[in-house]
Parts: sequence; C-alpha cells; structure tokens
Amino acid sequence: MDQYLQMISNVVTPWLIYLNSYLSTYGWVSLIIFLVLILVALKLTEGGSATKKKSAKHKVHIDPEIHAIAGDDLVTTQLDLARAYIEMDNRRLAKEILKEVMKQGDAKQKQEAERLLKCV
Repeated sequence: MDQYLQMISNVVTPWLIYLNSYLSTYGWVSLIIFLVLILVALKLTEGGSATKKKSAKHKVHIDPEIHAIAGDDLVTTQLDLARAYIEMDNRRLAKEILKEVMKQGDAKQKQEAERLLKCV
C-alpha cells in the first residue's frame, strides 16, 4: 500500500509544483479561463460523437443472440417490445420500433403497428 502511495505522490507532486508556479505567474483568472476553454472543447467533442451515435442508432443490426431469443419472427418480437415501451411510457422508442414494423411486417403486423401508433 505504501508503494502505491509513493507512486501516486511521485506523479502528483510535480503537477502540484507546476500548478503553484503557474498560479503565482498568471493568477487564478487565467486558470479559470483555461479550464472553461477545456470544458467547451470537451462539450463540442462530445456533441460530435453524440451525432455519430444517433446516426449509427438507426442502422438495424441483429445480434445472433437476439435472433435466438426472437426466433424467426423478429417483427412479432418488435411488436412485443413496442408494447412494453408503451407500457413504460417510452413513446419515442415505441414509435421508432413501430415504424420499422410498418416497413418489414406482413399485413397483419402492419395493421397492429398502425393501431399501436394511434395509441402512442
């Protein structure tokens, strides 16, 4: 345990010394401005990755494990999932799934999806 504390101390101490010299030279205001710029840069980077996640979310990839659970009738499973989302009051996800059922389902499944969309 003492060995780990010594390692942490060896890493942290130079940074604390550097921070102290920076603050004595430039002051707290410049440090705050620097930290705000870092936060803004991180937020912009996060926003870009969130956009990529949203576009990737719309691609349908069926995992073999999901196929094993759903069986051959994936659309019926999607209808069941949409019903569960409606019960949990997650209307946005239910609508997304029901739109997929409208594209992929047979006539009976499309009719059920349309009925559920009216409820949502």
